[in-house]
Amino acid sequence: MSRKGFMQLVVIPLVLLSLLLSAGIACQAAAKKGGTLVIAVEKDAVNLDPTLNNDLASSTVQRQIFDTLLAFDEENNVIPHLAVSWENPEPTVWIFHLRKGVKFHNGDELTAEDVKYSYDRGRDPQSRGQNVTKLGFIDSIEVIDKYTVKFNLKYPYAPMLEYGVYEIVPKKVVEQMGDAFGRNPIGSGPFKFVEWVKDDHITLVKNENYWLKDVNLDKVIFRPIPEKSVAVMELEAGGVDVVQNIPADLVPVVEKNKQLSLSSTVGINYFYVAFNTQYPGPISNPKVRQAIAYAIDMDAIIESIFQGVGGSRAYSAVSFPDFWAFDNKIKDQRPTYNPAKAKQLLREAGYPNGFSTTILTPPDMPRKKIGELMQFYLAQVGIKAEVRSLDFGTLLDDTYAGKAPIVVLGFNRGTDPDNYLYSLFHSDPEAWAVNASTMNMSRYHNPEVDRLLEEARKSTDLAERAKLYIRAQEIIFLEDVVHIPAYHRTEIAGFRNHVKDFIADPMGRVLLVTASRNVWLDK
Repeated sequence: MSRKGFMQLVVIPLVLLSLLLSAGIACQAAAKKGGTLVIAVEKDAVNLDPTLNNDLASSTVQRQIFDTLLAFDEENNVIPHLAVSWENPEPTVWIFHLRKGVKFHNGDELTAEDVKYSYDRGRDPQSRGQNVTKLGFIDSIEVIDKYTVKFNLKYPYAPMLEYGVYEIVPKKVVEQMGDAFGRNPIGSGPFKFVEWVKDDHITLVKNENYWLKDVNLDKVIFRPIPEKSVAVMELEAGGVDVVQNIPADLVPVVEKNKQLSLSSTVGINYFYVAFNTQYPGPISNPKVRQAIAYAIDMDAIIESIFQGVGGSRAYSAVSFPDFWAFDNKIKDQRPTYNPAKAKQLLREAGYPNGFSTTILTPPDMPRKKIGELMQFYLAQVGIKAEVRSLDFGTLLDDTYAGKAPIVVLGFNRGTDPDNYLYSLFHSDPEAWAVNASTMNMSRYHNPEVDRLLEEARKSTDLAERAKLYIRAQEIIFLEDVVHIPAYHRTEIAGFRNHVKDFIADPMGRVLLVTASRNVWLDK
């Protein structure tokens, strides 16, 4: 081959490469500023104070308003955020160094005092917050200087860094506002709170002084639309730009519309039927709970709801694919549909003719449908169940107060099993005494399970932790039947094509502005 021919072969690909790189740079530079993003959510927020409520509806909005010490990247690895670095000089000591110059939306600087206050408030039972039990590993918090905070732990705690993903509130403002803070929040995040019209919309505007990056969007509006079919109709009509958690039967509708796009990912979440183990009457009896587990065909229920798209059967709180803290023997040994066995257990428990009970559900389709199908199955073994679908705030109030014998709920928080198993099943008598918003809504108290979960969170040996967690799950799901696991939801988001840089998130988060992402509108 001639030198000229060789040079042509080299130059042409280089020119193409140059054009491709230029196009890539142009695409990145083409991100437009401004515009309003309208997001349909399943239900209205309960409270925008992150200490008091971190249900998905509330936390979806909170994550836009507040910042955290650390953050998760898109592979769910912990990365720096408000804390630029940290040290672990002793097994029970963690020191975090804060970013300087970060401002709350009112102009006050975020300091170590605010970090200490946020965590201390979160672990105080009198705060009636949802994180009292989860933060129980903290012994004390010290302010070393304006930008340095020290956490002293009661024991070595393996998933400590996951609890760096905890919203920081302004101490002075919360102390001044009291309960009103939950309706008029001030944070340091990418968006500032403007207004909340209950059951209609929550409006946020761009934080012009956000420390991480220049936010692309001018405004974000969250609209509660409980019925997914209505939400998708709004998406097609342009009334909303994004719909989270598209159900299986509506995925084809979005796929066929050339103005819409889909993003999906395997979810890190857990949806379940919870029993109040301290509720007076039959539900407090483990044999009755076992009978209910045998009476219903949860496999058939989940298949009928999701049709193989959008959700998969859960067998534990942490039965994620190939997860290190789950063992398939829990799946293999679980109660499966057997009405005769259910009737036998009811006779042994002293309820040969069944009994009456109540199932509470949120208004969203999957969980409401689970309640209705459970009602059908339970009737076949003599249990008369009334299904009550409540707005989420009322449902939580009734559940925290111990008024719900059976409730259909969901949970997602981080990737460590401690986040799920300790939060949902470790006893929390202090919170129960004041009807605080603990995640152990089953009011479950088993000293052996408490011991296993406490040892597991203290150990730094992964194999030892797995052994402890698996034994705890055997007791929780096979022996005491505290929950009937229902499903792990696939996160599927639908959005209009002009929404750029948006993806579905494994933990159901709405990621608008992160270290690697800055959603914008191409219109």
